[in-house]
Amino acid sequence: MRRIYLDNNVFVEIEKGNLDFSSILSWVGDENLEIPFSASHIQEAQNKSSNSLEERDSFLRSRFQTISEITSNRYIYHDLEKNGMYFLSQVPQNVYNTINEVPAEELMRSWSNLVTIDQRKQITKDLGVDKVVNNLSSKDLLEHLDNKVSVWGNFTFEGFIDYSMNLFPSEGYGLHNRIAAVFELLDMLGYWKDKLTMNSNYARLWDSSHTNFAAYCHIFISDDLRTRKKVKFVYDLYKIGTKIYNSKGIIES
Repeated sequence: MRRIYLDNNVFVEIEKGNLDFSSILSWVGDENLEIPFSASHIQEAQNKSSNSLEERDSFLRSRFQTISEITSNRYIYHDLEKNGMYFLSQVPQNVYNTINEVPAEELMRSWSNLVTIDQRKQITKDLGVDKVVNNLSSKDLLEHLDNKVSVWGNFTFEGFIDYSMNLFPSEGYGLHNRIAAVFELLDMLGYWKDKLTMNSNYARLWDSSHTNFAAYCHIFISDDLRTRKKVKFVYDLYKIGTKIYNSKGIIES
């Protein structure tokens, strides 16, 4: 069984009619294929702004139908208590209902702003921002980052991430937190930096979440270049074998 995970932007373009899903199947192949969706797809959909409840409900119905048709209601679920990933059958509407039983959006937004503006400025001051990092391979970038974080002590970049995680000991912390931390640091250090908006920190949290889910699949497809570059570094760092492509079948190398 080959598992293919689609970034949220791929679902968006398919729904808009700008991308034909059959064109993806033409290079992926459709035999022995499983395409799961995650709670992150649903949460991103529910955060889309709308002018009325009717417009919002119509949009969500359309998005859920798109997700359902492409994934055949195959759902990837992260059980934080068991710290495991599970694949099961579930319709998007049910996932949406479950998500809204708890204040997940408020919690996620608070997580996205754990690093204050002043802290970001201090990190940038300590480490500096160098746009040439965009041209580095994962190996060279890691060496570059190892040198950067050494100003904070006898750390490698990966060691600093581990140190940071250990400051907040919890059974719920795992790969997903490390990926989120790496995404955040990469962006602050200028590596394929996201365009700054009111929601860019929040959006980056979903990017890292999709990266985590895709780590349990064979292929991750995204049409966001910034995301693909960060994902490539993360997968190389943690020796994750998932291959990264855009929707045209061009691999990120």
